[in-house]
Amino acid sequence: MATRFELVLHGDDEGHLRSAGEEAIREIKRIAKRFSFYGPASELSRVNRVAGERPVRVSGELFELLSLCQNVYHDSRGAFDPTVGPLLRAWGFTSGTPQRPGESELKRALSVTGFENVSLDGSDSSVRFLAKGIELDLGGIAKGWALDECKSLLKDAGIDCALLHGGTSSVLTIGTDSTGGPWRIGIEDPYEREDLNESDEDPNWFSHCDLAGTALSVSAIHGKSFVQNDTEYGHVIDPRTGHSITGPIVSAVAGHSAALADAWSTAMLVTTKQDGQFEFQDVTAAASFEKVESRWTLRSGVWDGFPPP
Repeated sequence: MATRFELVLHGDDEGHLRSAGEEAIREIKRIAKRFSFYGPASELSRVNRVAGERPVRVSGELFELLSLCQNVYHDSRGAFDPTVGPLLRAWGFTSGTPQRPGESELKRALSVTGFENVSLDGSDSSVRFLAKGIELDLGGIAKGWALDECKSLLKDAGIDCALLHGGTSSVLTIGTDSTGGPWRIGIEDPYEREDLNESDEDPNWFSHCDLAGTALSVSAIHGKSFVQNDTEYGHVIDPRTGHSITGPIVSAVAGHSAALADAWSTAMLVTTKQDGQFEFQDVTAAASFEKVESRWTLRSGVWDGFPPP
């Protein structure tokens, strides 16, 4: 996952809070190791190496996560697809030297993507790739999954007031904050002009979101992108077309599961109004926004209170 996790735990017993927090961090590290796309010894890497040749029995945890991926893949009509590994390689994001690939290279990568080429057999928790060259990359959901697992662990430890933060994009809360009110999560505009001054109109699409036992995930291309021929290409690839997402676009998803919020925020980043509405499960709000001439406009989905008054 290659990101920073932070936990804010509230209670009277500092020693118990520290012990529970340390156990949660160990759980995050365990999940990161198991689901690593890059670590050759990870369970996911073993699946990527072998499942094209024969079914691979996997842990119950990985099978459950892949089943969740399968559900979101179908519900998003392919906008969320963990088989984007070949596309990420074609764009150079896995090698650290990104560049825009040619159309023939994109066509080859697209021929070995699509979660419909992943067969999950619940009778023995096995995974089989139906096409050689398929690769699973769980980077769009693993961070949220780790937060969900940490929440379960902390609640079992008696923690009923906490905020769990993964990277700069995913937040999951337990209960309300220490005052009994919702956790107020500030949201920055990643494309805010550096020369903005007090006399300028505030360009923010919204400034905060209140959570109480729920999750929020925000995605953008900003931070992991490159510029070529005056166009900024993001690290999020539309798995349906193979093209990188360009332009100032942000997605936000709120719901009861951090894993689902994570996956859907990735999906919403590549969707437009032409994709129509989706049927969400355990998601309370999901939308993407595009900045046009310093103002945010709704690109897809629904977000209560947007546009702002």
